[in-house]
Amino acid sequence: MEKGKTKSQINYELIEKFINILKEIFISKKDVFHWNSGLAKNLEKLHEIFSFHSFFRVSIKKDKVDIVYFSPVNLPKKKYQYTLISQIFDVIKETYNFDLKIQHVDLTFKHVLLKFQFNNNNNLILYNQDQDQQFILRNPFPGEFLGIGVLFDNINSYNLFLAELILSIMTFFFSSLKEVSELINELEHRALKDPLTDVYNKSIFKEMVEKEILIAKRQPDGNFFSLILIDLDNFKKINDTEGHLAGDLYLKTFAKILKRNIRKTDIVARVGGDEFCILLRKCKASNATRIVSSIREDITKQNLKINFSAGISEYPDHGDSFQELFAKADHALYVSKNTGKGKTSVGISSEEINNSELEDFICLQKINKMLKNDTIIPYFQPIVDITTNPYKIIGYEVFARFVDNNNLLPTQEYINLLKKHNQLLPVTKKVINKALKIKKRYFDDLMIFLNLSVQELRSEYFIPDLVDIIEKMKIKKSLICFEIVEDQELFDTFLAQKNFWSLINSGFKIALDNFMPGYSNFLFLASFQVNYLKLGYKFVNRLKNDKKIFTFFKGLKAFCENLGLKIIAEGVEDPELLNLLKQSIHLAQGFYIAPPQPYEKLFVES
Repeated sequence: MEKGKTKSQINYELIEKFINILKEIFISKKDVFHWNSGLAKNLEKLHEIFSFHSFFRVSIKKDKVDIVYFSPVNLPKKKYQYTLISQIFDVIKETYNFDLKIQHVDLTFKHVLLKFQFNNNNNLILYNQDQDQQFILRNPFPGEFLGIGVLFDNINSYNLFLAELILSIMTFFFSSLKEVSELINELEHRALKDPLTDVYNKSIFKEMVEKEILIAKRQPDGNFFSLILIDLDNFKKINDTEGHLAGDLYLKTFAKILKRNIRKTDIVARVGGDEFCILLRKCKASNATRIVSSIREDITKQNLKINFSAGISEYPDHGDSFQELFAKADHALYVSKNTGKGKTSVGISSEEINNSELEDFICLQKINKMLKNDTIIPYFQPIVDITTNPYKIIGYEVFARFVDNNNLLPTQEYINLLKKHNQLLPVTKKVINKALKIKKRYFDDLMIFLNLSVQELRSEYFIPDLVDIIEKMKIKKSLICFEIVEDQELFDTFLAQKNFWSLINSGFKIALDNFMPGYSNFLFLASFQVNYLKLGYKFVNRLKNDKKIFTFFKGLKAFCENLGLKIIAEGVEDPELLNLLKQSIHLAQGFYIAPPQPYEKLFVES
């Protein structure tokens, strides 16, 4: 008790009402999700303690104003609403000393009906707390403003204190409630939607499809639906040439086009970087193809520079689980891309796919995933001059390595699979591009040996695009050697011959790889400008057990020296073989000298 105050001066009724107000304020889980009704419930309890007639909140953000007005009286007349809004704005302008014109803002007015009763009085005013009392937790502009309406003839110091008390408590209550509600809504949205395109994410889409399957299984006459899996063609090229911001804009625009061409009951999801999936309820695969056609037409009308491939699966014909249906749509998409981009294919039943095809498909999907995750990387093996001491490194051969979950996968099996399905080009391009950047940074003055297959030589764009990249990177062409496997099919097309000669005429070096176990056309060596001859490890290893091979090596060395060729022995895996090679060959590589390693091991750590 303060000095000089007597017991009779203390207003116990006021203290009791203050305590009751604090007791009545509480927030339930339901209030958080429906904060307006939660606020109304607490206002009705407060009215039993203090007889106010209305409560309002004003949210001001830039040129947008939202007013929520809590009152037990319906507000049917627009004229009265406008008068009320004007009163509220007058109070805010007077309290916070800034200009706010109703005519120049986007205004929304919502009325929440309260259940208490009060004696109607025409002399109503709107009351707002003073800024210095800091009842508002947010900045005055833009921000949240709370106000309370009281009876004119009831305003006295006692009621004024209670009005200010209610506003201060409700400011904290409302701000907490609204912030928690907004946070939960944002978290829910993030859990459900892809943040860039605002369509569903793969996780929630999977749940929706699984729920659709459960509903279908419960129906006595069965149910059906289709999935459309869509992949944007050459989307990486858009990101590389126009930038990631442009790529994001294409994705957002494409998502809007998808939503525009389906029914309200259908669902769109983004299931990968440039992949989308659509759930079409009560829709056969034959009708789904029409939806795909309408999407293509819409893209054409918008003059968008994008194309896509699509794969379709149907429940229950192609499976009775999300995994099966998605896999069948994915397989159909794979077929579409193999037959030419911009196509649509429908999945086939399990009986029509043999085990070998299914295994190939699963492996190819794994490779595609590694390509997108950037886990197909170059390894470097040094090629050394074995006549020097210590051995002098003259360059590095590049090998592709497939990494999945930090595990190295069997490279040759995957390379053979890619060749079989004519899918090697994107992997070769990815590995060579990475390797060239590493060469430029770490061994710009040494040779780099890059493997090319017949598929790359037969491609119309691969070699010209690669030459263009090298020229832009300003790497000396004389320090790049392309290794070509000796093959009867090497020059079976005009395009392969053209690309081969363009490499030679541009100043690149050429190595004939795996010479002796292959086609072994000595006339080829004399006819074309080959710089290196690489002897395969199986042939080289015979040197230890066959004296005739040693004699042949000496003769081959003399033959190559006359033609200006250098011989490289591959597969040197023990010191005995290395010592034998020193007598007839200058250059070698192999695990005994050094295994293929990532650039970090060779250049960064060392």
